[in-house]
Amino acid sequence: MSRRKYPRLWNPIAVGIMGSALAAAVGVSRGWGAASGVEVAVFLVAAFVYLLGGSDSDAGAVLGNRPDERQVLVRLKSQALAMKVMYLGALIGWAVAIALKGLYWPFDLIFSAGGLAYFIGLGLYGAHEDRPIGPIGSTDALQDSPRDPYNSMNG
Repeated sequence: MSRRKYPRLWNPIAVGIMGSALAAAVGVSRGWGAASGVEVAVFLVAAFVYLLGGSDSDAGAVLGNRPDERQVLVRLKSQALAMKVMYLGALIGWAVAIALKGLYWPFDLIFSAGGLAYFIGLGLYGAHEDRPIGPIGSTDALQDSPRDPYNSMNG
């Protein structure tokens, strides 16, 4: 786990940056009056994330960047569900775009990016030959060289 200064601020800052990018896109396409409304909404969401990150709850621990193992698992499952829902939405959009004889390449891009990210994740986080997986509950996978269970039993 990495240690950062002011861990509670990282999620609201990320919300502000991504929301400001969205507001800039809205400003270019719909005008700067609409973009100012989006930026106010982004500020309110970032403030909500900051306040919730300070609460003494599961959501507060996750948003405040101080989760325990159970909350990390909940976050991982939530991210997996979000990916599945986004993939399903892209599939539905792709089918509708083809049925209406519209442009479907943006949906192909979403599929390709998701599939590529999945395989990169398997490569980064999957089991590797240089990191053997030991029995359940052991720390063999975390050590540089695996220990021999028979030698440890003999003293």
